[in-house]
Amino acid sequence: MLQAIEIVITIGIIIAVGYFLAAKGFLDEKAASFMSKLIILFGVPCASIGNMTANFTRESIPEILRGALIMLIAILLMYLMAFLVSKLFKVEKGRKGILIAMMAGANTMFIGYPVCQAIFGNDAGYAFVYDLAHSFLFWSLGVYVISSDRANSEGFNLKSLKKLFSPGFISIIVAVILIALNIKLPGFLSRAVTYFGSLCTPLAVLYAGYVLHKIGFRNLRVSRDMLLVLLGRCIIAPVIVFALCMLFRFEPVVTKIFVMMSAMPVMNNIPIVGEEYGSDYKFATQCLLASIFVCLILMPVWMLIFEAIF
Repeated sequence: MLQAIEIVITIGIIIAVGYFLAAKGFLDEKAASFMSKLIILFGVPCASIGNMTANFTRESIPEILRGALIMLIAILLMYLMAFLVSKLFKVEKGRKGILIAMMAGANTMFIGYPVCQAIFGNDAGYAFVYDLAHSFLFWSLGVYVISSDRANSEGFNLKSLKKLFSPGFISIIVAVILIALNIKLPGFLSRAVTYFGSLCTPLAVLYAGYVLHKIGFRNLRVSRDMLLVLLGRCIIAPVIVFALCMLFRFEPVVTKIFVMMSAMPVMNNIPIVGEEYGSDYKFATQCLLASIFVCLILMPVWMLIFEAIF
């Protein structure tokens, strides 16, 4: 519990620095774009390859695939839950699809992995197992749900499917192949991967501070639909994952990581995808801002629950 509170405070300080730099103009849109590309193209891929190859072995492959499959089922249940909620509360068209995607889509790499790395250390490699299932479903089912929620929609655009093969997704596949073939990276390459991977956490959290400043607290409007998103994202989604982890008897540390990943804020890409497909991206942006605060506040609560159960 105390460790989780300290992690939240640490992350809060770095986010505040990012917010301050953005407010002063030091971290502008051009610099933030560079940071984002550095994280996506090098930070996350190197972190996944470095962490997974260092902490998994060939004998771990069945457990990796089992974890990804169970998390695939869990996230599908989140989408089903979100769909039922949107029907029950009669969410308006243009907002319905993006609400469903936000309830099921977590901020796995920009906040999720840094949090898990800070709390769980080397075991954080399981965060990438969760992201394997999460990224696959968002760039297929999630984009379909958002794109089909508009008048005269043609539904899913295959162009979006290309985004499934993101550097992060591909790096996880590469890591699994390296582990399966028992291939070790040469020392110089391993060090380079470690250095780039270590950039991921501080840059991602600084970027979150930039996002908060860009969104602006003045634009935050609490509504019934936002509360539904927060309920699904911060409470119902991790409960679903926790139930499946207990049902399939995952190790305690794996359960903790999967639950923590599922309890992360709204995925960064959702407002962008929403704008691209003509959905209510302003609402998605507000939910992203609110979820960052609520999810980080609830993180020590989840750690307290873990301590009581395990």
